[in-house]
Amino acid sequence: MCYISTLFFTFLLTVFTNASPVIDQRAGYSIPIRNRATLTTPEGVFDHDKAVMLTVHAVNKHRQNLINLERNRGKEAFAEVASRIRCSARF
Repeated sequence: MCYISTLFFTFLLTVFTNASPVIDQRAGYSIPIRNRATLTTPEGVFDHDKAVMLTVHAVNKHRQNLINLERNRGKEAFAEVASRIRCSARF
C-alpha cells in the first residue's frame, strides 16, 4: 500500500508542477540574452578566422581562470585537482 501511495504522490507532483517561467507583468523590463557566435558566414560557409578568434578567446579565458585559482587557493589547488584526474593524453 505504501508503494502505491508513493507512486500516486509522485504522479500528482509531476502533473501539477511545470517548468514554465513565471512572468511578472509588473516588472516592465527585460534582460537581453546575448546570441551565441556562429561559425558560419551568412552564405553558410565555415568562417575560419572567427573560429581561430573564438579558440584564442577560450584559451585566454582558461589561462586567466588558472591564474585566478593560483592567486586565490595557492599551488596546492592544482595538486588537489591533479590527484583526482587520471589523464593519459600526451602532448
